[in-house]
Formats: sequence, structure tokens, C-alpha cells
Amino acid sequence: MKKLISMILTMLILLPCFSIVLFAQKNDESEKLWEEKQAYDAQLFEDGAVADEDSYFDDTYYGYVERAILLLYTDAALEFTFSRSYAYAEGEPIEGIFPIAPILTFGNPENACTWIHCDQIEEILKPYYDNYPFLCGDRSGVPYLRMLVKAFDISKEELYAAREKWCDDPLFIIDQIPLTKEETELYEEKQRAYPTTKDKLIPDFMIEALYLEDEAQACQLLLHPWCLLTDRGPITPYDLGWAEDQADEEVWTSLNVLSEKDQFETFAGYCRSYLGDAENPKYTEDTERIRNGYELLAMLEEKQSDPPKAGDHTVAYMVIGLLATAPCGATLAALSKKRRAARL
Repeated sequence: MKKLISMILTMLILLPCFSIVLFAQKNDESEKLWEEKQAYDAQLFEDGAVADEDSYFDDTYYGYVERAILLLYTDAALEFTFSRSYAYAEGEPIEGIFPIAPILTFGNPENACTWIHCDQIEEILKPYYDNYPFLCGDRSGVPYLRMLVKAFDISKEELYAAREKWCDDPLFIIDQIPLTKEETELYEEKQRAYPTTKDKLIPDFMIEALYLEDEAQACQLLLHPWCLLTDRGPITPYDLGWAEDQADEEVWTSLNVLSEKDQFETFAGYCRSYLGDAENPKYTEDTERIRNGYELLAMLEEKQSDPPKAGDHTVAYMVIGLLATAPCGATLAALSKKRRAARL
């Protein structure tokens, strides 16, 4: 009996210690992902610049995780079927559906184009797309690829292998999708002009983020730097500039900011660059709109919580440490009580 009690007490002491080790390991992994994201953003968007400010309207998550083409290099694609939609003028479909995550696009959506999309993927995404509580605009509220790897049960290892296959044989999908002769030639021509190389494919930190348990952290890692994550979806500087056209005041006052302070500061920098000078606007009619944007930015800053940054988990370590020492305290108390009883 004493041996059993001793084993139980030993386990109670050691388990929290293992928890500390695992917690520290996860924290190190999280820090590494954030460092990789920041380096990636710094390379793409030097000095907070955006190549096209229309991105503030359309783009929330990195394009890699909004598209599903990578899945065509996995075994899940063996069950895929494909359909076509045609659009003319401003991207309005004249035949078929407006695809949520097209696999390939031929032509220009502003004039005429053909979308090729996967039926199974569209079926998975449509319920979310129809019901997600977007704050502003009509855009991605979550990274689609994160939803799809879960839905098709695609492992991280399989996704890494798919990326390698995509790089080694980018023309592989020609045999997977029913393309016309003209489309095949266009795709081959594009590959010759812009060959697929490893430095142009989805980077490691994005693949790792797709599989994180923490939904908010995964989404933050996969967001463009000009976006702020809220419980109403990601918002961009455009949303603040045109808020009166997009959402009522109650929606803005009721939302919760999920991004951390350093991310908010980056977002605020993009907002100031986009909104410009409220006192001396380029066009007089923009004055009220810009001032409204700055008022919303100030309101969001008040909502901004300041949780421990990645790597600063002092409180968590203290809790785990207390848990680790609790069995020791209980053991000492029991021994002390036993000694007192023996003296009596």
C-alpha cells in the first residue's frame, strides 16, 4: 500500500513538471512562427507599403490560405469533381455560381473570365460563407484552407508533401482538371513565364498555423499585416474609412478585438497612412469620413486588451509551478501529521 501511495505521489509531482516542459516547447514554437511571419511581411511590405490599396477592401488572409489549389496535389483530390462558371462585366456570373474558392481563373473578372472550381470544396465553404457575421464588406472571415484540411482530414505531413509535389511538377493538375486545349496552353504558358519555385510557394509558418489548436492565434498568423482580428471577422483600414456605408454604430461598439497590442499598433499605422490628414484632406468632402475613421480607431484602441505577448507567460508558469509543488506540500503535511500521531 505504501509503495502504491508513493508511486501516485511521484506521478502527481512529475506530471506538472512535464507540463512545464511541454508548455515551454509550445511557446518556443509560437515565437518562431511569429518571427517567420514578421520577416515574411517585412520582405513583402517594406515600410508599411501596400502595392495596391484596393487590397484594403478585398484582402484579409494571405492568398495561399484562401485558395485550394494545393489540395489538388493530395490524395483527397482523387474524389474531387469540377465545374465551370462564366463571368462578364464586373465579375458577375452569367452562368454557374460565383465560386468562393476557385481553383483556376482564366481571363479578367472585370471583363470576361472563366472560373474552374471544385464542387466538394464549394459545398463545404458555402454554409460558412452564407452565415458568417461579416463586419464590413464581402470577404474571407477565416482562412479557407484551414477549414478544408480539417474537412478532408489532410495531415500536416501530407500538406508538406503536396507543396513539394506542386513545386516539382506544377503541370500535374492539368490531368486532374478537365481543361480545354486553349486553357491547357494558357496554363503551360503561365508556368513557363512564372515558374513555380519553392520561394514562391506557401511558406512553412503558414502551413504550421493551419494546424494550430488556438483558432485566434492561427487566424492572426495568417492575416495580412494591415488587418485587425475581431469577433466579427478581420477588419481593414478601408472599413474605418467607409464605416458609415458598411456597418451601423451598434455593430462597431459591440465587437471585441482579438489581436494583441503590437498587432494593433501595426494596423493603426496602416490606418493612418490610408486615412491621411483629417484636418487637411485632399478633398473637402472627405473630411467627415476621415474624422469618423479616426474616431473608430480610437474606440478600437480603448477595446484593445494587452495580454502577455508571445514568450511572456509568467502567470501561466506560476500556476503550473504551484500545481507542481502542491503534491509536495500535501506529502509533507501528511508526514508531519503521521509523526505527531506517532508521538501521541
